[in-house]
Amino acid sequence: MPLTEFKMNEERVGLWEPDLDKMDSYDLLISEMVNSQEDFNNASLLVTGKIANNASKPEVMLDSAGRPVYQNKQGGYTDQPTNEDGSYNSEVMVQRVLDTHANVIYVRPYVVDQPNGSKLVSNPTAQYLTKDFDMNGWKINIDQLMSDIHKETNTPDTSDQNFAANASGVAMSYKLFGSDQEMSFSETLYSEAVHRRMRMLASYWGIIPNSKVSLSKDVNPADNVQITFTPNLPKNNQETIQTVQGLVSTGDVSKKTIREMLSTVTGIPEDQEAQRIEEEQQQSGDDTADKVAQAIQKLHANVSPNDDSEDDSDTGGDDNGDSETSQKEDNSDGQAGQKE
Repeated sequence: MPLTEFKMNEERVGLWEPDLDKMDSYDLLISEMVNSQEDFNNASLLVTGKIANNASKPEVMLDSAGRPVYQNKQGGYTDQPTNEDGSYNSEVMVQRVLDTHANVIYVRPYVVDQPNGSKLVSNPTAQYLTKDFDMNGWKINIDQLMSDIHKETNTPDTSDQNFAANASGVAMSYKLFGSDQEMSFSETLYSEAVHRRMRMLASYWGIIPNSKVSLSKDVNPADNVQITFTPNLPKNNQETIQTVQGLVSTGDVSKKTIREMLSTVTGIPEDQEAQRIEEEQQQSGDDTADKVAQAIQKLHANVSPNDDSEDDSDTGGDDNGDSETSQKEDNSDGQAGQKE
C-alpha cells in the first residue's frame, strides 16, 4: 500500500514542535499562578500571644476517657482517687483553655523577664501566613512568553493592541507577512503531496480494463489538475467592490475578470455566474418573444366580422361598375357598325 506524506516543512516536524518548551513554560506559569492564588485563599492563620481562659477559673484535668486526673505521692499522674494506703490523691487543676477551633479566642501579651531585670512585653498578633504575590512579575513573564511564541512561529497576535481594527490594508499585510510566507511554503508542499496521490490514483486507473484513462510514460492526467487554495482571512468586501467599480469604469477589463474578482464577495465561481447570466438572458429573450406573439394574436382577435363584409360589398360595387362600362362599350361598337 503506497503512502503519501504531507510535509509541513523541510524538517518534517510539526509547526509548533520547535517551541514546545516555551508553551510548556507558559502552561506551567499559568498553573503556578493559579496555585499561588489558591494557596493565598487557603492560607493559615497565625495567632501570637498567651491564650487566656474565659472565666479565669481552674478546672480539673481530664484524661482521654473523660475521667479526672489525680496526682499521687510520687508526683505522678493517675486515674485513681486513692493510694494503696488509703490516702487520697489530689486532683490536678488546670486553667481552662479555649478551643482553638472556636470562632472566638482570647489572647494576652507575653511578659518575658530580661537578664537585666526589665520585662519584655510581646503584644499578641493575628495574621495569615502567605507569600508575596507579585502580580506585575507574573504579567511580565506571561507577556514575554506569548510574544516569543508568536514571533518565532510567525503567528500574528490578534489580541495585540497594535493589531487594530481600523488599520489599513497595507499595515495589516505587514502584520501578516510572516504567516503568509509560512502559508505559501505549506501550500507548495501540500500541493506536491496531493499531486503525488492523484498520480498514483491515475496509474491505478490506467491498469484497470475499460477505465478510459489514457496513461503513458510521459503523460499523466493528474498533471492537468490545478489546486487552488483559499486563505481563511478576514475580507474587506467593501474595498473589493470599490476596486471592481473602478476597473469597470475604465472599460479595459473583461467581464470574465470582473466576475472572478467578485466571486470572493458573492461566493459564486466565475463559470457558474456566467452560466446564470446566460440563462437569464435566454429567459428574457423567450419572455420578449412570447409577449410579441401574444400582442399579434390579440391584434387579430380585435378585428370584427362587419369590417370584412363591408370590404366585400365595396369590392362587389366595383365589379358592377366594371360590367356597366363594358356594356356601354359594346353598345357603342354596335352603333358604329350600323352607321358603316
